[in-house]
Amino acid sequence: IYHNLGMMAYHNKNYDDALIYFSKVYTKYPRSSYAPNSLLHIGLTFKKQNKIKEAAQTFKEVIAKYPKASHAKTAQKQLELLK
Repeated sequence: IYHNLGMMAYHNKNYDDALIYFSKVYTKYPRSSYAPNSLLHIGLTFKKQNKIKEAAQTFKEVIAKYPKASHAKTAQKQLELLK
């Protein structure tokens, strides 16, 4: 539920709420199948808020914690776009 609420908030450009929901998924359920996507969207949300340092750090965390997930490739691409 938190992941879906986060996605809705993200798409509605309600970034503060999106961060809250995605963070709940990632911290409460780090082994769930939604965790990598939630962490990626935390980074994307930071990017939308022009918090570039936080976005880069979050994308690096996606790559480190979920290297085999497809989200790691997306995070790597996002990191390259930040440079």
